[in-house]
Amino acid sequence: MIPENPSYYKVDHKLAAEIWEVLHKEGYRYIANSLAEAMIEQGCQEIDVQDASQVLAFWKNYLEKNKIIKIKTNEF
Repeated sequence: MIPENPSYYKVDHKLAAEIWEVLHKEGYRYIANSLAEAMIEQGCQEIDVQDASQVLAFWKNYLEKNKIIKIKTNEF
C-alpha cells in the first residue's frame, strides 16, 4: 500500500510569510499569490516584511477581488 500525502499542511505563520516573501522577490508571482490567498482565507491579518510595497503585493489580489481597491498599471 502506497501512503497518500495529506491534502493540506499546517505551517507556522512566520514560515508561510517568509516563503511568500521569497517567492515574491524571486518573481514566482502565481505561486506567491496562491500562498497569499490561502493565508488570507485561513485568517492572516498581517505580514511582517521590510518593504511596504510587499505588503500591498501580498494583499493586492484580495483587495481587488473584493472590490476594495482597483490598481491600474501603465503599460506602454
